[in-house]
Amino acid sequence: MWEAIQYVTSGLTLVAFLVMVIAWTYKSKTEERERLIKTASADKRADLVRSALEFFDVDTGGLTKEHKYELALMQIHARAQRFRTTAIVVCVIALILAGVSAYAISRSSSNPSTQNGAELKTPITDPKACRDKSHGIEKYGKELDVTRTSRWMSGGYSQDPWCNDVIGQLKGEYPEGDFNKVSSSEKSRSTCKPLKCMEYQYTCTVHVKTDPIYFEKVSSACK
Repeated sequence: MWEAIQYVTSGLTLVAFLVMVIAWTYKSKTEERERLIKTASADKRADLVRSALEFFDVDTGGLTKEHKYELALMQIHARAQRFRTTAIVVCVIALILAGVSAYAISRSSSNPSTQNGAELKTPITDPKACRDKSHGIEKYGKELDVTRTSRWMSGGYSQDPWCNDVIGQLKGEYPEGDFNKVSSSEKSRSTCKPLKCMEYQYTCTVHVKTDPIYFEKVSSACK
C-alpha cells in the first residue's frame, strides 16, 4: 500500500491516498478483532463476541453462544471485506488521478508558451533607432585639404581638367567622401630657348569631407 505514496502529485490524489490509508487501517483493525475472537480462550471469547456484536449493533436476543460467535465472525469478516474493497477502489482512483496529473504536468513542461497556466506573451519593445546610409548624411567625421601638382605638360591642358583629375583620384581613395575645389594655379616654362617650347604644371587644392555619419532614425533598415 505504501508504494502508492510516490503517485501523490496533487490535492485530489492526496485525499484519495488518505482515504485509502484510513480504510486499510480500519480493515486491519477489523481483521485483528476477528483473530482475537478466534484465538481467545472460551472464558474470554464471550466478552469479545459481545463487544463485537454491540459494536455492529446486532440484536442477539434468543441466540446461543455458538450462534453469537458465528454471527460476530460473519459481521467482522463482512466489514473487513467492505473496507478491503473500498481501499482497492480508492487506490485505483488515486493511481488514475496521479496519471492524469503527471500527464498534465508533462504537457505543461513541454510547452514553452505556457507557465503556471498562463500564456507567455512576447514583450512589446519600442522600435530602436539606428544610423543607416539610407537615412542620409548628417555630417562627416573627418575633413581635410588635399593639394596635388601635375607633371610638366605641353600645351592643350588647363587648371580645371587637372582639378577634375585630382577629384577623380580622391574618389577612389575616399569612396564615400564629398569633394570641393578650393583653389588652382599653374606654372609655365620654355624648354627650347630662344624658341618658345612651352610646358605647363598645374596645382589644385580640393577640400575633402570623409567618414560620413548618417542620420539616426527609426526605419525598416534598423534590425
